[in-house]
This record gives sequence, structure tokens and C-alpha cells, in this order.
Amino acid sequence: MMKQLALKCFAVLAGAACVEAQTVSAPPRFDVAETVEFDVGHTAFAPKWSPDGKWVAFSLLKSNGIGVVRADGTGCRTLTTQPGSGYRFAWSPDASRIVFRHDQPKQDLRHSVISVVEVAGGNVESSTGGIKEIQPPVWQRGPKGMRWISHAPSGVVEGSWLLLERTLNQPKLAAPGPPLIEQRGTELWLHNAGPARGWKLSGAFGLNPVWSADGSKVVYDAMDRFAVVTPDAVAPPREPVVGLNPAWSPDGVWLVYQITRDHSHDANDQRQHTADTESHAHNDKTNHRIVDSELWIIGADGSGRQQLTNTPDILESDPDWSPDGSAIVCRIEETGRICVLKLARP
Repeated sequence: MMKQLALKCFAVLAGAACVEAQTVSAPPRFDVAETVEFDVGHTAFAPKWSPDGKWVAFSLLKSNGIGVVRADGTGCRTLTTQPGSGYRFAWSPDASRIVFRHDQPKQDLRHSVISVVEVAGGNVESSTGGIKEIQPPVWQRGPKGMRWISHAPSGVVEGSWLLLERTLNQPKLAAPGPPLIEQRGTELWLHNAGPARGWKLSGAFGLNPVWSADGSKVVYDAMDRFAVVTPDAVAPPREPVVGLNPAWSPDGVWLVYQITRDHSHDANDQRQHTADTESHAHNDKTNHRIVDSELWIIGADGSGRQQLTNTPDILESDPDWSPDGSAIVCRIEETGRICVLKLARP
């Protein structure tokens, strides 16, 4: 009975009172135990852990290439310099490959190519022809292994099934998953191969969807906010807080993200992003200079928000959580270096 009461109290919204408050465990606090920063020889953007935790891949300047480096800062090399290839590339589930979309040479910008690079040797294993308005590819797992998949106005585009080495202790799936998410204008929809139009995931604005590791929830960008949605639930998307670039913890319970404060290059323009106020829209065609960027953590249910970094002289951005939950990688805005924040276990 006491256990049930404790769980009930924990579910009460933040700020509400609970009669049996003493039975409620406080949410864990995340603290940085050690910081390791290294130069990869490029201006790095959007660092992403490999699923086995051994590598960090990153985008080169203006998304014109992909580099990889070991988690300790050694072994840095460039995998591709294809224009546009660094934008929303995706690691394969077994960490052996990276799939990416890149510009088609000598064609208009609305046509792109999907290619796959083998990480160990740097060999490009497969590619498509130019496809109009194809979306960034993602990976699916299934009974036949793994494949990349994407969507274009012409329909679903998918790669061949590849054998998935079961080194990650992942169960065999009965059907391919997670489901494909389509970008329809400014909205996100779950793809439906049948006559139905599918299920709308986002509000009026949604970009950059990412599934949690267990495939139960999706987080997406929503105009200087991010939203969390459970696709099989009736409840609308939850918008926890102002923030950018959210990334899941491996257990799907927490999200790390950045809060960025900026203003225009006009010294008289005092508009800014802050942690607890609405941010202004970047629709006035003025230049904006970042003056502060910190990393925060929040529960996927909107609870337990805490500030992870507090370094006014260092601007952290583009965070990603390691697959074992022990560290967070990010980029340093001023230098373009990669920074690994090793977490103290809560």
C-alpha cells in the first residue's frame, strides 16, 4: 500500500502538494564529474555517439562532410566531404555504417542522393540516384536485419536489408521499426502504407523527429521549443520548456538540451532568449550573435528540470547522450571543438 501511495504521489504535477511527501524519492540530480575537450582538426557540428559508444561522428562546416573520432579524442578522420552530407546523418544500429543525404552534383538543390559509408574502411557501399525533395534517412531494424529508409513526394525510398550483428544484445523484432516519420510541410506524420493518411505527430510546426531507444516516444523541434509525444496515446504533444537540440537518455526517461540566449548585432537591440520566457522569432532578417548557451536536463514527462552546465565563458551546444548513459558529448560554439561531459552517477 505504501509503495502504491508513493508512486501516486510521484505522478502529481510539479508544484502540487502530496500528503505523503516523505515517501517520494526526489528525481536524480545529474552533475558533471569531468570535462574532456579535444580538437578534431575541423569546426565540428552536431556530434553523435555511435550506438556502441566507441565513436563520435560529427558534421563539418556547412554540413559539407562527416568526420569520426574515438570517444577519447584519438583516431580522428574524415569519412566523406560530399556537400550537405553532414545534415542529420544517422548511425546504423550496429555502429558499422552511417547513412546520409547529400547534394546531387550539377543538379538543382531540390534533388539529393542517399549514400551509405562503411565506418571502418570509409567505403561507400550504396547510393541512390538523384531524388527530388527526399528527406534525411533513418535506420530501421527488423527480422531481416537493418535497413535505411526515407520518404520523398514520390513515396518511400529504402535500402536493402543488411545482416545485423547482434552485438548490442537487442531482441529480434517481429516487424520493421521504428515506424517511418514523414515531414509534410511544417508537420510530422507517422507514415501509413495503406489508404489512410497516417497519424499526425506534431502541432502546427515540427522538425527533426527522434525516437527514444525503446521506440515509445518521439521528441521534435517546435520553434525554439521542443515537444515530446507518445504516438499511441490520445494526449497531445507535451512541450516541456523553451530549448533546442534535445537528445534522449538511453533509458528514454530524460532529455538533454540547450538553452541559448542571443541578440542581434545591433547594440540597441535587447531582445534575447532566456530560460523561462518566450523567445522571439528569427524572422526579421537581422544577424544574431550567441551570448550564452548552457545545457539542461529535463524528464520526458516535463518534470525534474535542472541546469547541467553553468559556464558563461564557454558556450555548449548540440548535446548527445552516450548509449551507456555515462557521458554527454557537445560542441563548443566559439572553437568548434568537441567536449565530453562525464557524468557523476545520480
